[in-house]
Amino acid sequence: MTDVDAQQPALAPVRAGEPLAGRYLLGEVLGQGGMGSVYRARDLVLDRDVAVKLFRPNAAAEDAASYEHEARLLAGLSHPGLVTVFDAGIAEGDQPFLVMELVCGATLGQVLGDGPMAPGATAALGAQLATALAYVHRRGIVHRDVKPANILLVIDNDEPATGPQAKLTDFGIARLINGARLTADGFTRGTASYLSPEQVRGEPTAAPSDVFSLALVLLECLTGTVVYPGEGVATATARLHREPEVPEWLDAQWHRLLRPMFSGDPARRPGAAEVAVALTGLAAVPTPSAPSARFETVETAEPAESAGPAASPDEAGVPQAGPQLDSRPQRTRVLEIPPAEVRAAPRPYRPRGGSRRVVVLVAAVWVAL
Repeated sequence: MTDVDAQQPALAPVRAGEPLAGRYLLGEVLGQGGMGSVYRARDLVLDRDVAVKLFRPNAAAEDAASYEHEARLLAGLSHPGLVTVFDAGIAEGDQPFLVMELVCGATLGQVLGDGPMAPGATAALGAQLATALAYVHRRGIVHRDVKPANILLVIDNDEPATGPQAKLTDFGIARLINGARLTADGFTRGTASYLSPEQVRGEPTAAPSDVFSLALVLLECLTGTVVYPGEGVATATARLHREPEVPEWLDAQWHRLLRPMFSGDPARRPGAAEVAVALTGLAAVPTPSAPSARFETVETAEPAESAGPAASPDEAGVPQAGPQLDSRPQRTRVLEIPPAEVRAAPRPYRPRGGSRRVVVLVAAVWVAL
């Protein structure tokens, strides 16, 4: 689902003003995409708010029975990582529709508009998405359009400390493995930036396609940059000529996970369940807390300055004497931090004047995992 496009009119029901299928009273437009529009609606039978997605009329006209069968299979899915489908059917005028739970939350695409996510947060989010994909893959369903705009982030008001729950939405172009397409025109659908190579080539699409798309989403979360930006054929075919680049600065564990997910051979990609296990491990890596600083006073042979007569400059014009040097060992206060936690250490600060103490500050630059 995408944000409302002011330049593209929302798809309206065939009989405007009447409850859809005699049950769902449509309200405001929540979003729309290339295949249809999503409305806030009221279920007049169960007296609850729902989301209704209307597809283009005749979108399933070629095989209405197959569409209804597949849509009802989607309605049978139940998982915390999925937007639940309550009902589905084809209304008067050959207009397919899906009725889903109404979820209030920002899309991942909106969140990434503020910049990249920390690796730990990305891993936690990815683990939820991979777990949801593993669930639908086991039931023979492929999403085929995994992208930030189709991922909702929902905060549980009762337990906000648990973080957002990622929910996959818009199974409007899902396809059953070895089954008929949910879309009737036979054209490869999906968003160009997130298609798998086999989708671009028009080959049969199976679960590994979702794994490739998920890897593109994860890399975008980590870098804040769309791997294959743009639209249309040029963007879609770019992955056939250029593999995604995993930044060198990423931890080796990310490299070991993402590179196989980006394999051009679908058979060599890990399954969604395997990806979920790996991401759960990455998310469990604790974020380093402030180091337990240990101050230690040590002796140093560096002489300190003491007052004395000025001296004449040498041939280069640099004074050779001035303040006299104290030959006694001096005390240096050192802040010790474990080497593994130190990213950068500035040069020691040496105070000017007659101080007899030299303070060395080793500063750790912390990067949230």
